[in-house]
Order: sequence, then C-alpha cells, then structure tokens
Amino acid sequence: MSNAESLLAELDNNVLLMVFEQQHGFTQDGKSEKLGGPHDRELIVSLRNWAEIIVTTVKTAEAESYRQPQKPLLLLTRHQSGADWLKAKRLDWTQADFKQAISSKKALFETGMSSSRNLIELGFIDQLVIHHDQPEFDPQQHMDVTLDIVSRVSYYDRYISIFQRRGRG
Repeated sequence: MSNAESLLAELDNNVLLMVFEQQHGFTQDGKSEKLGGPHDRELIVSLRNWAEIIVTTVKTAEAESYRQPQKPLLLLTRHQSGADWLKAKRLDWTQADFKQAISSKKALFETGMSSSRNLIELGFIDQLVIHHDQPEFDPQQHMDVTLDIVSRVSYYDRYISIFQRRGRG
C-alpha cells in the first residue's frame, strides 16, 4: 500500500485539503496552485477520487480558476452568482441545507483560510490534510484552531500530515 493509499484509509467524512510552504505560507500570489511541488496535483486527484462531493467557495473557485470536477460540486456563497462557469449547487454555508448536503458523504473541502477556520469551528470539517515542505509542521502556528495530529507520512520530497479537531478522537 502506498503512502497516499494508507493516508486515504485514515480519513473521516469531512476533510479539508491545504498545502503549505515555509517560504510562502498557504498561498503564493493569492493562490495555492503554485505550491506543493510536482506531486501536489497527484495528491489532489487522489483525494478528489476518494470524495463523494467537493466543497469550495465561490471566492476560491474564482481565485484558483476551478475546472469542473467529475464529482458533485458544492459552492459556498452568500450570493447566487459567481464562478458561473461551474455546474454546482450553491448554498450559504450557514444554512441547514449545507449540513444536509454533506451529511453521510465523504466531503473534500478546498476552501481558503478564513472560510476553513469558520468551517472547522462550526464542526463541519473533521480533519485537515496538509501537504507541507517541513518535516515537522504545526498548523496552530499559522491558523487559530485547536488540532491534534493523527499521522504524518513522507510524500516524495515533502510530507503529508493529518490533523483532527481537538476532542474528536
């Protein structure tokens, strides 16, 4: 079993994917696509294949120039417009409909920092998968959330760490 396959076996239903580089943080020029090295795309594809639904925000979809995924896409927004090229269900993330849409599904969240923090605090995100370039990584130094480490694996020339909300384990 590869590191990516063993990683997928450890995931819960609601997972946030982020990439981090010491030099740039979670974004470079306002986007994450330039981060993670040549194998980051492989990780994203593996996690998207694992997921039953992909969740992002209109702001992230527009900033990252999202392409239509093969899986159902849920766009979190307070407005019904934006990222109009995508076929997606658009919901306000504070609505009960959002909770229903991700209930009992493997949801992969690909959201920006402030939305991610809010979604973690509200209990919508169970685990964070962070692809990073440092052997030791503590997300609490970079984001105001309380997390516990689940596992860390080497991934080519980088690392993948899984964290979960404190009190879940």
